[in-house]
Amino acid sequence: MTDQFTTLHRLLDGHTVDSERLRTVYGFGGLHGGILSAMLLGRMRSAVDVSFRPVELTTQFIAPTREMPSVHVSVLRRGRRNAQVTATATAPDGSIVATADAVFAACADAPITHRLSPGPPSGVTPIESASPIVIDPQFMPLATAFEIRPATSTLPYTGGEDAELCAWIRLTGPAPEPQSRLLILADALAPSYAATLSVLAPIPTVRMAVHFAPTTQSIDDEWVLLRARTPHADDDGWLSESLDLWTPDGVHLASSTQLRIVRPTAPVA
Repeated sequence: MTDQFTTLHRLLDGHTVDSERLRTVYGFGGLHGGILSAMLLGRMRSAVDVSFRPVELTTQFIAPTREMPSVHVSVLRRGRRNAQVTATATAPDGSIVATADAVFAACADAPITHRLSPGPPSGVTPIESASPIVIDPQFMPLATAFEIRPATSTLPYTGGEDAELCAWIRLTGPAPEPQSRLLILADALAPSYAATLSVLAPIPTVRMAVHFAPTTQSIDDEWVLLRARTPHADDDGWLSESLDLWTPDGVHLASSTQLRIVRPTAPVA
């Protein structure tokens, strides 16, 4: 296991790492949002019955952090069938960097007579025919932990008409437990709105909600197909993104929504 994946697993297991190791799992400008969400989920999971599965996690990203945060967990409800838990990540200076809310539920049959889940897009490039793209680790250190292969011809920052991206993606090292893995992968692709832009612009996530399918518990395929779309973008820079993840066989794993903000590009000196 590389130092990068050792750091990732230590963080998800609740251990502290030093600042040098933390830099290996930076996203754009600080600790990767998917990893921070997975850290919070792990702490909340330890506060509920071991038989409960995560149903949904919502993370509010307050500020980027380049330091090891501490996590405080509160159980709002602990019932026989479900539990609701909150968590707060705090920087060493006492400032809050993220909060999260999670719903956990007992694994039991429910009175659903007609299961609904989105199907994968048609006409995508098969994994074996898709070419990987390389992201400069100087730009995003965690990029070396992913292999990303676009599944359509649309790419970020190509000035296209459609705010949609679709790609095969996997971790290049040992994967954590299923929900943590999906949280990290759901935040690994460039923002889908970037497909409409021609120049690089920051589009950070302010809120990320992920709803996990029950099948997530038992499926651990190496690759996932991720489709991200931006159906709503306002003149003031706020936009809503919708994401879905499937196995290569088309089994739906999770849906996510992200609230993002397009930041002005810094002027060239």
